[in-house]
Amino acid sequence: MSLESIYYIGQSISVVVIIATLFAILHQGQQANQIARSELSHDQLLNSHGLLGPTVATNPEYADFLVRVLEENAAMSATDRIRFLNFMHSLVIVFGSAHTLKSKGMIEAQMFADSASAMVWWMQFDRSRGWWKGARKHYSDGVRDAIDEIVANRQVSPVGATP
Repeated sequence: MSLESIYYIGQSISVVVIIATLFAILHQGQQANQIARSELSHDQLLNSHGLLGPTVATNPEYADFLVRVLEENAAMSATDRIRFLNFMHSLVIVFGSAHTLKSKGMIEAQMFADSASAMVWWMQFDRSRGWWKGARKHYSDGVRDAIDEIVANRQVSPVGATP
């Protein structure tokens, strides 16, 4: 075997090793993307659950506030109105975050579906839709279009229905 043959065999082996290394790097990148999606989905879950869940369960005054907000003819104080505006803004921010992450392929589909389900539930109420009608201009086009579609396809639910 000549030195030239050994040289070509060595180069061929080097090319195979380089290609295998590139595939390994690609695989690591895919794993890192899956981990990032999982973490973002987890953060989204904590944000959406933290918005309402534990507060209603532990604070009867807050639950009473939500009843006043969701009953169409219930009178709301100035404080109730501010709390409602803040709540709705937070709900849209959480939904908007999920929507943006979904459009970039960075959140699990089920997490977005859960966030959308909560928005669908809240937009069934006249007060929520009324707020959205006045507030929609302050949000980005993609989020605004997604919520407008939810509002257009809404179904009315009685107070006390669960999301």
